[in-house]
Amino acid sequence: MADFPVDVLEGTFEDWRPRGDDRFGLVFAATAWHWIDPAQRYVRAWEALRPGGYLAFWSAEHVFPEGGDPIFGDLQDVYDEIGAGMPADAIQPRPGEPRSHEDEIGASGLFDSVHVWHFDWERRYDADQ
Repeated sequence: MADFPVDVLEGTFEDWRPRGDDRFGLVFAATAWHWIDPAQRYVRAWEALRPGGYLAFWSAEHVFPEGGDPIFGDLQDVYDEIGAGMPADAIQPRPGEPRSHEDEIGASGLFDSVHVWHFDWERRYDADQ
């Protein structure tokens, strides 16, 4: 990393605080945003951003097409055994229906402009994959 000097900080996003006047133009999270404490994630991101900065995150959610492969449901007993099952109130969205975070972002009161883009994609695997 000699060409790209960086500081590596270890810790949770919830515990991290900007140093001095350090603020960033972008806070980005890929498939990890849902792991951050919901009571803190938007506040911490807002604190890290300079005025006019952007919060960008994406998540990958399972969707359940009508007549789709039932394996996800079939495996839930196994997930339950290891403590990783779906909560009892979990919904199984159809393609085009995953939850939007717009209301959650707006409810934080911290961001002036909210834009959400949604993309469905599918990946099929054969037995060898």
